Amino acid sequence: MELRTLEYFLAVAREENMTRASAILHITQPTLSRQIKHLEEELGVALFERTANHLSLTPEGTLLRRRAAEMLELANKTVSEVTGRDEMNGTISISAGELRSFDLLAKCMVRFLQLYPDVDFDVISASAPDIVEKIERGLADFGLITGQIDLSRLEFIDAPVKEQIGILVRDDDPLATRKEITPEDLRGVDLIMSKRGYFHDRVVEWLHEEPHIIMTYNLSNNAADLVKEAKCACLCMDLNAHYDHLKFIPLKGFEPQSSVFAWKKNVVLSPLLKTFLKFVKEEMIEREESHE
Repeated sequence: MELRTLEYFLAVAREENMTRASAILHITQPTLSRQIKHLEEELGVALFERTANHLSLTPEGTLLRRRAAEMLELANKTVSEVTGRDEMNGTISISAGELRSFDLLAKCMVRFLQLYPDVDFDVISASAPDIVEKIERGLADFGLITGQIDLSRLEFIDAPVKEQIGILVRDDDPLATRKEITPEDLRGVDLIMSKRGYFHDRVVEWLHEEPHIIMTYNLSNNAADLVKEAKCACLCMDLNAHYDHLKFIPLKGFEPQSSVFAWKKNVVLSPLLKTFLKFVKEEMIEREESHE
């Protein structure tokens, strides 16, 4: 299976039409059709369901589309790292959760760009399990993670910022007058909550019962908009962000969580990644020492 063939396949999957895809790829339609047929024969499955003027992916084609995109991304990243080995340029990929510790990482990134202007960053928001998977599969160079998750295949350093969990409510909500929220305060309250499993399990343990969840979210800004419209509370991390007419209140007795900056274990980092990692370590150590 050649990378070029995967590029052809992705073009057809995107356009859902052989003629349009061949025009974009600057090859003839018969050539493209033969390449797709050979790919299907090689894999032993049909990748497209064909009608007169339309192509749609089969379940096997849908799986290949996801894997092919990942393979091409990894191939391009490898070429970039190898060809730019003696240069401080290229892309650094970071997968991160929505965390306060990202403020510190953002400062590191900006200062690094000032020193190495030919570098760029690709930042991907994701849950902790997805971040670990991306690092292990080479789709992210580094990750910023919190939560109780297996890090045995990763190297990491602790970020000197604690993640506080609490609720976000409208400023006219009766709970907005509290300095801390107890489990009793949330009895019978409609809740919006992150989909992350570990976060849910910790809240259930703290509440001593299953919370009444009416909605789930994966982006805090979307959750904030939901709170504004609904008479409910959102269980979330304190991102030190300001939302008009909303207030964050910490959970009483809920210990703040640590976060880590992680990368894949037992891999040879490119000079660019080594330099950035050293830079982040120094910044985090300096931040920790300044707060002692």
